[in-house]
Amino acid sequence: FKGLLILVLIGAAVLAAAIGDLTDAVVILIVVMINAVLGYTQERRAEQSLAALKRMLAPTAEVRRDSETMTLSADELVPGDIVLLGPGDRVPADGRVIAAHSFEVDESSLTGESRTVGKQVESLAGDDIPLAERVNLFYMNTTVTRGRAEMVVTATGMNTELGLLAGMLGEAQESPTPLQQQLDHLGKRLALIAGIVVVFMLVAGLARGEPWVQMVMTAIALAVAAIPEGLPAVVTVTLAIGLQRMARNQAIVKRLAAVETLGCTSVICSDKTGTLTVNQMTARQLYTCGQHIHVSGEGYGTTGEITSEGDQLPELGALLMPIALCNDTQLRSGTVHGDPMEGALLAVAHKGGYDPEVLKHRYPRIAEIPFDSEHKYQATFHLVGERIRILVKGAPEVLVKNCEKVYRCLLYTSPSPRDGTKDRVCRLLLEKGGGGGGGGG
Repeated sequence: FKGLLILVLIGAAVLAAAIGDLTDAVVILIVVMINAVLGYTQERRAEQSLAALKRMLAPTAEVRRDSETMTLSADELVPGDIVLLGPGDRVPADGRVIAAHSFEVDESSLTGESRTVGKQVESLAGDDIPLAERVNLFYMNTTVTRGRAEMVVTATGMNTELGLLAGMLGEAQESPTPLQQQLDHLGKRLALIAGIVVVFMLVAGLARGEPWVQMVMTAIALAVAAIPEGLPAVVTVTLAIGLQRMARNQAIVKRLAAVETLGCTSVICSDKTGTLTVNQMTARQLYTCGQHIHVSGEGYGTTGEITSEGDQLPELGALLMPIALCNDTQLRSGTVHGDPMEGALLAVAHKGGYDPEVLKHRYPRIAEIPFDSEHKYQATFHLVGERIRILVKGAPEVLVKNCEKVYRCLLYTSPSPRDGTKDRVCRLLLEKGGGGGGGGG
C-alpha cells in the first residue's frame, strides 16, 4: 500500500465514489485488494520457507555444565558454558580458547579472508588487536575445519561480533528496487496528467458556460479513467510467476519486487571471497604402483569410477583404506562436514568401494596423532584382530623421510588354468631403505 501508484489508485477510487460512480470505485478497490493479497501471500510463503530453513540450520552445541556433557541449542547457551568443538561444527557463540589441538576455523564470514585460522590457548599482547588476528578467541557462526578444541562462552546473541553486524544491518534503511522506483515515477506522471486534465476541463467547461457541478464530475471522471487500475495487478501477477519459477529451481526470493531486479542483472562483480563457485574439492588423479589412476565424478558425491591408464588397475586397498580411516571428516548426502580436502579423499574411498563407516566399525580407532602444521602428518591407530595397525597421511617429504621400507606393486599376468583369462597379482616387497629402490609411489 506504500507504492505511489497504489496510492493514486486509492485516490481515484475516492474521487469516483465522490461523484457517485460507485461501480468504478468498487472495481478499483477490488483490484487494489487483489494486488495486496497476492503480493502478501507470495512474500509470506517466502518468509515461511526462510523460517523453515533457519529451523533446519539452527546450530546446536556440545556443552559441559556442572561436569556433565549435554547437547543444547545455541540459544540456550550462557556466558561461562564450556563448549566442545570438532570438525564440521559451527561455533555457537563468541568465546575464549581454553584447549586446542591442531585446530583451524574458517572465519571468512567475518574477516573476508578465505584461509583458515589456527587457534591457540596463549594470551596475546596488546589491547587493540584486529579481529582477524585474535587467534585465542572464537566467533559465532564460524566453521571448524580441523582439530578439536574447548572454549568458554564469553558472549551470546546480539553481544557477539556477528550480533553487532546484525544490529548494523538492522539500522540500514531499506531502499526501493528499480521496478518500484519506476512504478513510483509512473504514478507521479499519471497523477500530474490527471491533475492537468481536471484543471483543463474545468476551465474549458466554465468558459463555455457549462454548469460547474457537471464540469467537476466530468473532469474527475476523466481523471479516474486516465489511471490504469489493472497495471499493479498485472505487475504483481508477473512477478509472482517469476517467483514461482525461481522457487522450482530452489531459489527463494524474500521480496516480490526483487524478482525483477534479479532478472535485469547482467554483471555480478565480486572479490576473491565472493567468487561464485561450487565450493567443492574433487580428487581427479591418484599415483600408485607407478601408474596414474583417473577418478571420475564431481565434488563430494560418491558416484564415479576409478580407472587406470594401463591395461590393469593395481590393488588400491593399501591406499584407500588409510584414506577412509585416517580421516576426521564425514560425508552426508553429498555434503562435507569437516575439512574439504579430507572430504574429497573420502569421496575417492567410496568410489573405490571402501565405506568409511563400515571400516570404522570393523577396525575401531583406539588412539590418534592429530594433524599439526609442525609435523605435517596425521596418524591413527586401529585394532585389527589382536594387532594394532598405524595408518598415516601427510606431506610426502615428511612421510618418505620416516620410511625404511617400500611398498612396490609388481603387475604381471598369467593364464588362468580355468578359463584362460589373465590374473592380476600385486606383490609386496620389503626392502631395507636404499636397497633395490625404484618402486612406484
